[in-house]
Amino acid sequence: MIKSLLAVLIAGAAILLSACTSTAQRMAECERQGISKDTCYLAEQNRQNAYNEAAQNAAWANARDAASGTGIWAKKDAKQHAQAAKAVHAFKWEGMKITIKGEILDVDGVLGALDENEPQAKVYSQGLYTFIYYPAKGKLAVSKEGKFEGYATKIK
Repeated sequence: MIKSLLAVLIAGAAILLSACTSTAQRMAECERQGISKDTCYLAEQNRQNAYNEAAQNAAWANARDAASGTGIWAKKDAKQHAQAAKAVHAFKWEGMKITIKGEILDVDGVLGALDENEPQAKVYSQGLYTFIYYPAKGKLAVSKEGKFEGYATKIK
């Protein structure tokens, strides 16, 4: 029993290792097929460059995802997102009551249009006004006809 198991393991290892070839083995195989040494060398260089390029592209993708907080670096905290979506943020500006719930802006009962939705800020427009809401800071910037007017006062 042990001898047959050992024989199977040795045969399996031999099969696995037979698939591994070195650069010199690939060059010799290429030359045996009647291809010039220069062409074989170029083919081997292209093969190595393809592996290096694939590794570099993967590294760039990982770095990009890490910088933007996506991919495997994305936060997976559904509870916090659900709580943030239910929260109502209320502000006052020149007699107007402005409320933000999730991605909906309401100015005295009139809905505003969501123009931009970025993680750092949400930009809304309603009439002559543009509102920029910064969720991390809890601030609402107000612009009228493209001119910055100031920050709305938060109502608690």
